[in-house]
Amino acid sequence: MPTFPTLSTNPSVEGWNEEAAFDPAIRNKVEAGYVASRPKFTRIPKKWELSYKSILNVDKNLVETFEFTEVYCGSTNFNWTNPLNSTVYDVRFLGTVKYSLVGETEEGYRWDISFTLEQV
Repeated sequence: MPTFPTLSTNPSVEGWNEEAAFDPAIRNKVEAGYVASRPKFTRIPKKWELSYKSILNVDKNLVETFEFTEVYCGSTNFNWTNPLNSTVYDVRFLGTVKYSLVGETEEGYRWDISFTLEQV
């Protein structure tokens, strides 16, 4: 299974979101006016929104190559290590990676990239 590339920087705290991938509850309104609910699934996968700020062109190229040639955007799952707790998750891209050019330095172009991962 492919593994997300190691970049020279960690994701930005700004733009980091973590939540359940979906709400597993089944809800039914009953005649008495209250709502009965129960879980439809016992497993609740997670979802992460990440962004990397002002990364070098070499890191951008690593992510772009990984996205286009190894996992074909959201087609294939891969291993990703959560930098906050070092836990390895089996995930896939939920959509495509967004690449935004933010500047140029002596080291080359700088990019902001953002994407959403969904636990498989």
